[in-house]
Amino acid sequence: MSLANARLAEVVKKQYLYKLKSYSNVFSSLVMVQMIAILMSFGSTSSSGSSTSTIDLTVNKYSSDVIIAFTLLWGFISAIIITTKAYRYDDFTFVSNRISSHLSNILFLLTASIIGGACGILSGFLQKVLMYFFDYSIIREYSHLASPSELLLGIIMTTLYVFFFSAFGYVIGYLVQIHKLFIATVPVFLLGSMFISAEQGNEGWIVRFFEYYFLEPSVFIFFLKIIGTVAILYTITILMSDKLDVRT
Repeated sequence: MSLANARLAEVVKKQYLYKLKSYSNVFSSLVMVQMIAILMSFGSTSSSGSSTSTIDLTVNKYSSDVIIAFTLLWGFISAIIITTKAYRYDDFTFVSNRISSHLSNILFLLTASIIGGACGILSGFLQKVLMYFFDYSIIREYSHLASPSELLLGIIMTTLYVFFFSAFGYVIGYLVQIHKLFIATVPVFLLGSMFISAEQGNEGWIVRFFEYYFLEPSVFIFFLKIIGTVAILYTITILMSDKLDVRT
């Protein structure tokens, strides 16, 4: 039993290191996505103001939320991409099985999530620097600088967000591989649910679903929710992959 575990661990390690090198386009796309997000975030997210007979005051609020949102979308799409045939066939260069392939993919997505989460938070500083040089009037001074503990917490939380979205992308990617019909049914189902909820004048299950995770005040409980959901999603994907032929 221990020999089998050792061999599995060795295969997973080789596949993981191979994917870090060969899937470099995933990380280059991250840079492009976040640069686009930084440019788009130059517009204020909200604005307020007041005026008197002599003074006209306008306060614009700028946020890095756009960068985080684009990073989540990047994680979701990247997870879908690595489930395609072209990427799955790379695993056949190793003596492996589906378990080792999935484990190496999960480790790769976790690594990508950590890099994406760190870059997403740090891009907020790049955003402020660029805004300072392009328009000095936007930022006169920093009213608050994040402490190292706050910065670390932000990176951890964003990493969990990206890993959460990548898990959903991984499940959807394998659903599409099982049957191409899911390419149409999944977006139709999601858009249809939002349309029906809007017609009925309520939030809908999609909004309540994300509120259940993202509005959780306790960091520890939030961590348990994300890790538990991700574990369930990857387990479902591993079970679903048994429906695929050896090379389909």
